[in-house]
Amino acid sequence: MQIQMSNELKYIDYINAFNNWCYDHYLNKDVQIVFFKVLHIMNLNKWEEWVEISNDRLRDFSGLSNEKTFIRCRDKLIELGFIEYQKGKKGQPNRYRLVKEFFIKQKEKYTYKFTGTNDSTNYSINDSKSDSKSDSTSDSHIKSKDIDIDIKESISKDIPKKSDVDCKNSNNQKTHAAKNDIHSLIDNYTENKELRLELKEYLEMRKAKKVPNTKRAIQLNLDKLSNLADNDEKKIAIVQKTIEHGWTSFFPNSEGKSGAYSNTKQQELSVEDKLKKIKSSYGDVCDLYNTVCSNLPKTNRMSQKRITRLYTLLRSGYSREDIRKVFEIANTSKFLCGKTKNSDFTANLDWLIVKENFEKVLEGNYKSETAENTKASNPKQGRKPSYDISNHVKYCEDLLFRAKSP
Repeated sequence: MQIQMSNELKYIDYINAFNNWCYDHYLNKDVQIVFFKVLHIMNLNKWEEWVEISNDRLRDFSGLSNEKTFIRCRDKLIELGFIEYQKGKKGQPNRYRLVKEFFIKQKEKYTYKFTGTNDSTNYSINDSKSDSKSDSTSDSHIKSKDIDIDIKESISKDIPKKSDVDCKNSNNQKTHAAKNDIHSLIDNYTENKELRLELKEYLEMRKAKKVPNTKRAIQLNLDKLSNLADNDEKKIAIVQKTIEHGWTSFFPNSEGKSGAYSNTKQQELSVEDKLKKIKSSYGDVCDLYNTVCSNLPKTNRMSQKRITRLYTLLRSGYSREDIRKVFEIANTSKFLCGKTKNSDFTANLDWLIVKENFEKVLEGNYKSETAENTKASNPKQGRKPSYDISNHVKYCEDLLFRAKSP
């Protein structure tokens, strides 16, 4: 007589089922901590189906300082099917639920694996013992024999062949050894807890994309990460962006950098190297400015700020002829030379080599204005009065003439 396993789970059943699953699968320790904290909250709430708790409170209870790390751990538990999650409405906490069906399956799966029997057999043995007290000695003896036969048959069916077990064990050992080597690379690479977590999530992402996680490949990527960032905070940002976009390798962030790795070398040039490139392409810019721009303030030295601005123009593709043309336009522009009545502004070298200003001048926005343009820009100048007083003058003259006449 066999009795099926009860669907009622105790606290220890959840713990055993989760730990047994982790025995055969890698799961980050932070993810495990979040699960056990959720489990403890369920216990405090007397195992209600849904339990409410805010993100901040559960994160603090789990001992995680970074909110992104906590959310990633929670999403991992949802992905694996351990818990369900419902986002709370505005002003209300989120809701969590343990997936009971998952843990029942895990309990059934791992009972035989670690004990050598199953729960149905244990229940049948217990029933036979209780029946033997009420029945005669001969009947109980017969029942116990039948139970032993059933146990042997069930075990013989469930136990795999020795050759299959040896083959699976050898493959599992190789897989675990490879995983241990790769995880040891990450552990030796950094002592930052959050960076380790991000790198292991990166490995999981590569695995999901079916990209081989060989020891050599991971070592090359770690070396590349070291070249891209000089501190753990920047490295974490690069790894997170890599996971977000599903990349299999690391690339520099777009903050102050171009998308290509080779362009970062150009941004690291010293001031002396930038000045050499400027002189080789533009010559002496200060001398050219003083020669062409006779109506603008003179300059006599090349400061670091001017070098940076000229280097930006050089990288944007502007030539020496473009710079000469801008200087010529500026020297003939009344506005840029400060010769207009309505403005005291006068351009100088620093203003002209700013990229935005440089492009405006080159496009002709500050060319010398004609007389018509001047009138259009200043409508008050040369405007006729709204009424004609010539008739009044003539009338007054007539009055004076009549007064003098006899």
